[in-house]
Amino acid sequence: MLTATFLAGWGGVAVGVAGALALAVKVIWGPGAIATAFPAGSYSSADCARWLAGYPQYGTCQQAMVADHADDVIRNAAIALVLGLLALGVRAMLRRAWHDGSRPVLESAIGAALALLVALGSAGIAFDSVTVTHGHGAGQPIAFAVAAALACVGLGRAAMRAAARPLLARRPA
Repeated sequence: MLTATFLAGWGGVAVGVAGALALAVKVIWGPGAIATAFPAGSYSSADCARWLAGYPQYGTCQQAMVADHADDVIRNAAIALVLGLLALGVRAMLRRAWHDGSRPVLESAIGAALALLVALGSAGIAFDSVTVTHGHGAGQPIAFAVAAALACVGLGRAAMRAAARPLLARRPA
């Protein structure tokens, strides 16, 4: 249970950080750097009217759709951040209730490995987006790759510290 809340918590925080990075990308380069439009004709006129009503400043249905999708990415990341923080809060309460002051090495090592997989996968998606669509929609996977890489480094350091603790305890004074 502690491992699950640890991984869910830090995963949610990493996604939240990615959302903050995506927001920065959107502010700097616009919604098209975060999301791409559906192909023309793959949406109904009602969808188009809804997107234009929500984003009249964008002028065209496709531009309004991209803005809506970019905001969805950022909103979902914010929700993941809140859920991640809640999971970490639950973990802290469980640790106190179980009087478990140690952090297993495996918990951090598994988190680091999973974060590395997310970072590599997101970097691959970003590379594909840059090379295939000339960067349209690359902001989201770039933000995820950066956030996951940071999570990997942090979790890796935690695993190394946890692994070194027993070795330090055995050293003679």
